[in-house]
Parts: sequence; C-alpha cells; structure tokens
Amino acid sequence: MLFPVTIAMMLPMMVSACTTIAIGHRAMRDGRTVVTHTADCYNCDFRLAHVARQDNLIRKYKPHYPLEVSERAAVWSPDNLEYSSLDVDIWPPGNSAVAKEQKKAWTSDEWQSEWIAGELDVGGDFESLESLYGIANNHGLTMGESTCEAHFVGRPVRECPTCEGPLFDVAALSKLVMRKCATARCAISTIGEIAEEYGYYGAEATPPEAGEALTIADGKETWMFHILPDDTGLSAIWAAQQIPDDHVGVCANSFVIREQGNLSSNAVAIAERNGITAYRNGLLDFAKTFGPRPNTLFPYSVHRVWRVMSLTAPKAIERHLRHRKADYLGSELPFSVRAERQLSLLDILNIQRDHYEGTPFDLTKGLAAGPWGDPTRFDGAARAGPTTEDEIRPELPSHDELNSGRFERAISMFRTSYSVASQSSGNKTISWFAPGAPHASLYTPVVVAAVPTPLGRGSLFQVSNDSMWWAVTKVANWMRANIFKLASEDVKQAQQIEAELYARVEPYWHGELDKDEWHAYVGPYVLDAWRSLFDKLVAKYRDGYVLAASYTVPDVRRVFYPDSWLKKVGYYLPVNPAKYYVLKEDKQPQHPPQHHATFIPALLLGLVLGFLLARCVKPSRTT
Repeated sequence: MLFPVTIAMMLPMMVSACTTIAIGHRAMRDGRTVVTHTADCYNCDFRLAHVARQDNLIRKYKPHYPLEVSERAAVWSPDNLEYSSLDVDIWPPGNSAVAKEQKKAWTSDEWQSEWIAGELDVGGDFESLESLYGIANNHGLTMGESTCEAHFVGRPVRECPTCEGPLFDVAALSKLVMRKCATARCAISTIGEIAEEYGYYGAEATPPEAGEALTIADGKETWMFHILPDDTGLSAIWAAQQIPDDHVGVCANSFVIREQGNLSSNAVAIAERNGITAYRNGLLDFAKTFGPRPNTLFPYSVHRVWRVMSLTAPKAIERHLRHRKADYLGSELPFSVRAERQLSLLDILNIQRDHYEGTPFDLTKGLAAGPWGDPTRFDGAARAGPTTEDEIRPELPSHDELNSGRFERAISMFRTSYSVASQSSGNKTISWFAPGAPHASLYTPVVVAAVPTPLGRGSLFQVSNDSMWWAVTKVANWMRANIFKLASEDVKQAQQIEAELYARVEPYWHGELDKDEWHAYVGPYVLDAWRSLFDKLVAKYRDGYVLAASYTVPDVRRVFYPDSWLKKVGYYLPVNPAKYYVLKEDKQPQHPPQHHATFIPALLLGLVLGFLLARCVKPSRTT
C-alpha cells in the first residue's frame, strides 16, 4: 500500500464532492493554462449556460433543477424548462398534475424570492459560461471547484435580505467575479473582500460541506484558493497560493494550502481565539488549522491527489512517498508538483476519466468490479428508521456498519453531473465540457457564446433525446449492464473524436473561427456521435452475447465469465450431489438413492444363506 489506511471515521455517504486540477501554462504542450472540475453530484442541474445579460441578484445555493429561472441566459429562461412526465406518487407515469404544479411553482414570484438572498452591484458586464459554478469568461478567466471539510460552519440567510447571516456561497461568488475580473488575482481579491464583508456559507451546514476550494487561472497564472466561514458565521476566512507555471496542483475535498499561502487578515486571530492554531515551519498551517479533523476524509481525498500527481510527475511523487510521513492531510505530498513532461489537453481529459487503473487501488479489479471490471461503486445507504415516511430495507447495513467500511473513490464517477477542463490564453478561453460520467462522455470544446443546444437541455425528470447528458447517461448505464470491459473499448474509440475537435477548434485562438458557427456545428455533431454510440453498444452487447460481425449470418458469440471471477464466486465447487437436492419442509435433506447401501446388506445375506444351505444338503459318495 502507498498509504496507511485509517478508515474508522471515513465518510462513505459523502455524495456531493468534486475534484479540481490546475496546470500552469509551461506544463502544457500548447502553452495554455488549464483548470478542471468534476461536478460529482447525483441530483444537480447539469445544463451549461452562456450569460450575456448580468443582474445584481445574489442567488442562494441551490444545485438541483432548475438551478435558476431568469433571463440572464437563454438556458435559464422559463422557455427552456422541462417538466416531469411522472406522477411521483403513482406508478406507472402519465399524470400531468406534477408538471402543472412544477410550472406554477418555478415561474412564481414566491419561488423567485425564496432563492434570492439580496442584491449587490459589483460592476462589470463580461460574458461568461456557467453551470453549478462559474466556469469561464470572455476575458480569459477560468475556474474549477471542490467542496472541502472545514472547521467552522455558516448558515445562510433564509428569511429576508436584511436578516443576519452570510449572503454568499462559493457558486454565487464564482459567478459574480466572472462578470468583472480578467485575472486570477482580481478574482481572488474580489471574492475574499466580498466574503469577509457580506459573509460566506458552505454547501451544507455541516463540516464536510462547509469549506470550498477554487482553482483560478488566467492566461498567465494559476492559483489555488480556499475559503470557509469564520467563527461568527458572518464573515469568512480564506487563503490563496500560486501554482508555479510548470507545476500541477490538485484539490480533492480537503484543503491543500499549508504554511505558504497568502492568508486573509483575520485568519491568525480567529485561530488563536479558538485554540486551534497549528504551525508548520514557524508559519500558520492553513489546512491543519482550518481543515478536516483526523481520519475524516483520508484516503477519500488523499488518494485522488496522489493519483493526479503520480500521473504527471511519477518520479517526484515516488521520492516524496519514500522520505515523508503520511497522514490524513496528505503531508507526504507536495502542494504542487513539477510536471515531468509537457502535457497535452487530451492527457488532462483522460486523467479525469481515471479509476486508479494499474495501481493497488484499481477499481476495475476485484470481486466488487464484477466479472467485467466495472469501476462503479454506488453511494452508501443504511437501513432507514422506522417512520411512516421511510421505507425500511432490512437488507441494507446499519449506519455503524456502513461507516465501518469503504470503497475507493476515483476521479471519474458514475454520478458526475458534468466535468469540464478550461483552457486560457490571452483573453480567450475554451471550456471542454462533458455531461455525465467522464469515462462514458465526450468533451466538447465550447467558447464564450450561445452554448450548443444539446449541452443546455435536459433535466432528471424525463429522458430528453436532444440532451447530451441523456445521451451520455444511456451509454454509461449500458456499459455497466453489459460487459463493461469490452464496451469501454468501443467508448474509448469514440472518444478519439476529441483529437479531431481539438484540431478543428484551434483556429479560434488565432481569431479565425466564428463562435456561433462553431457551436451550431459542434452541438449536433457530438450528440449524433453519442446517440450512434449507444445504438452500437445495444446491438453489439446484449443478453450475455457479443455481435462479432454482421455478414449474411450474424456472428453472435457467447461471452460467459472470466475464470478468475468464477473461482472467486464459487463456481468450481467440490462434487457433493447431496447438497443440490431439494429440502423437505422439515428442512432435512432429501438424500438421493444410495445404491451401495442396499447392495452390501443383500450380498451379506446371500452369503449366509448359501453357507447354511451347503451344510444341510450332503453330497452323494462314489464307491
């Protein structure tokens, strides 16, 4: 093992967590900075929006559909809403009452006011791309995000704009700076100042969701930024650290800035008055002071950080692991690592599809991966309490049992809403956006303009054939249900389209590509590619068979199961015929006929009778 595994306080039910990577421009082959984000949320709005019309409203944290209903973007418009075709209380579907209630609620003044915390005019009218968080703007600013465990918890304003409480979560802050900042330094100072003055709160009012990390870049610099509520719940503490130009940095749900960060002016005083100061090399250690408590996120977080660094700087990481002591904060790993080779954008996209393949943590191996190497590990669930609202499921583990174990957590997840890798150079950005699970999806290059229609359509309420998210979700679920190992090869082949798209969008950096024409082309192109891929998978893999070829007679071949998996599940059993006979009602085995049991007594009886008969019948004599 590369790390000691201490899991007693692990959080297997954490289901709203992301990974973000930042790469300096000198670490990239094309000389552009990159920040990434995997939005690993099972019930979030996955649509991508282009914001061309800014307003001053501060929107409360709300990840589920509809993320927003406004005229700031065509995607957020009421005209782009999709309503449920399901009756949530009765099955089968078909009752339209739910849809009517949704439309009434989502377009009402009451609903709008419920999700508005206040107003603040920060100026600026830049255009941007956004989804759950701000992604990129038309002046070169890009962002990624990862929720982090934090020491203090903030609770947002709920009743009215004048109520006491913080006004901003990180989603609102990230979207706010997209409208006015062209540089990473501007974004950091603006977010820090506003959060300190107006207050910051996390995704949930619990320590695991209380803090946030942002990777922030422009065409020249990449930065790591951390934020959490202060001890009053009315302000914020933050830190920022620049990632060297030839380095790679990563955050995976746990703060990574230690003693070298630039801290908010209140950080040391708050730590001292709460008795939580931790120093490293004579300086305040931000992650140890304000981050997770021991054993709460390790190795859920640290393994992903190690994986990104081991893929980009394997020799350096091997040295670090050899000479440094591991702990729950990943102290054996550096804040960032110098890339040992220049990376291509396709390298970064493939890192986001990683499942620890070829490592001791490989999710495609072992009994839990099934016979076909499925890396999916569903979110933990425990037996519900005995209430009228909860269904009791006795087959599930108890909460204590659930929390005593864990599966590995990879970068690519089945429940990802979307992932993105944003490039920046000069004042231009391209965001490679992929709805759904990265390993089953296709990254589409999007510029800051009206988004390709398939990326801005769809909801969890019903299947939409013009939504890229649903096209990807079909592929992902068919892979899982039908021979993942083989189907993934077909998906990887289809993902080679990304190299073609990279070449086709390259003229944009030189001012030689019309943005609207590009989106009009690329949207239908990628949607058709993934629809066709799904049809191919359905035809090729079904019912335990593979269509190897299709000539005059289809060549349909049996798949069956690998020998190694058959051994693990007990397919090769000792010969014991009695074990397989049906049990009687009294639960006693009904044994099969035992022929030797009747043959031996009969033989003995015959010998005895023969002996007696021989004594009674005397033979005649001759003279």
